[in-house]
Amino acid sequence: SRIVKNATKANALNDQAHGSRPKRQTMDALFLSRLAKDLIRQLKINGASMDNDATGRYDRIIVSLGLLSARRLGLPEDSARTQAEILQHLRYAVKTVYGISEENYQGTILAPLFGTGQGSAASPAVWLALSVVLLNAFDKLADDGFSFRDPWHEFLAKWKVFAFVDDTSLGFVDPTHLQNVEQLTARIERSAQLWEKLLFISGGTLNLAKCFWSLQFWEWPKGRPVLRPPTHHDPDMLLYSGEAPTATIIKYVDNDVATRMLGVFMNFTGTFQRHADEMKAKADSLAIRLDASSLSTQLSFQFYQSMYRPAMRYSLPVTSMTQQQLGKIQQRFIRAMLNKMGFNQNYPRAVAFAPRKVLGGGLMDLR
Repeated sequence: SRIVKNATKANALNDQAHGSRPKRQTMDALFLSRLAKDLIRQLKINGASMDNDATGRYDRIIVSLGLLSARRLGLPEDSARTQAEILQHLRYAVKTVYGISEENYQGTILAPLFGTGQGSAASPAVWLALSVVLLNAFDKLADDGFSFRDPWHEFLAKWKVFAFVDDTSLGFVDPTHLQNVEQLTARIERSAQLWEKLLFISGGTLNLAKCFWSLQFWEWPKGRPVLRPPTHHDPDMLLYSGEAPTATIIKYVDNDVATRMLGVFMNFTGTFQRHADEMKAKADSLAIRLDASSLSTQLSFQFYQSMYRPAMRYSLPVTSMTQQQLGKIQQRFIRAMLNKMGFNQNYPRAVAFAPRKVLGGGLMDLR
């Protein structure tokens, strides 16, 4: 905790790393991703992006590299040695409903166990310190990423990666329209392979089967901009994983297909029907649980405050849904909640959504 605060004060963290940092949250990475998609669509510039899925991030950290990165941010040497020696001498057993196993295992000098542990309170800070080194290297070695100017050319925003813990999205834009589809594909392939190599030498790996990429290439039939659909003649994007001798074809996602990033489904066309459907399924599931429960009015309201409200509010800052979509999302849960509060399901919604200080129900209207 102290090294993260020290690094923040010293401005020693890469601005593209949003996870495990004070005053940063998932919404920061999501908002930048949404902003990039909107600007590509509105400015009609070419670009490409790839979403990466890392495997077992905390369990694959090379401890020596992680702690060296933490030392760079101010971790004392004694603290680093203590952490390293604890991890080196830990013995691991298996715990089940039948008890803890008598047999255990531990790492050796020739066969060390990697990772700082999923349950360790130190893991987020160690991974943040290591990811900052990786992001700094990527900034120096990768091609230009996302770059946008205001109409008066007074402000320039540039970034290459959206990173939140082990979820990353990288890409670039080509406002010149000078590169063809083959060149854009080769460019995103180079950037993605560079990130894979940086992750690999730090102990990590990408689950290439779960990674995907997309391309935004504008054509102008009869003077009107249209996103070019993929064809069978387009080149595949190929990536190597670690020391594997053969490359893997990365899944291509159409621009109108919504993909999930940090719990939000977004696409490049700016529609959110897929996300609205996911939100409705989640709200309906909570409504079923509430209906089937024997909770009192007070406990039902606690369920609403702790489960429903955070789940529904989370994605609203970065999504654009109609009032009709939002009304359908909340319809079933509001009925269940009114029933638990002792009101008829047709109780006037204006009163149900009014604040409690004016004798309303105090429920949140998503609209």
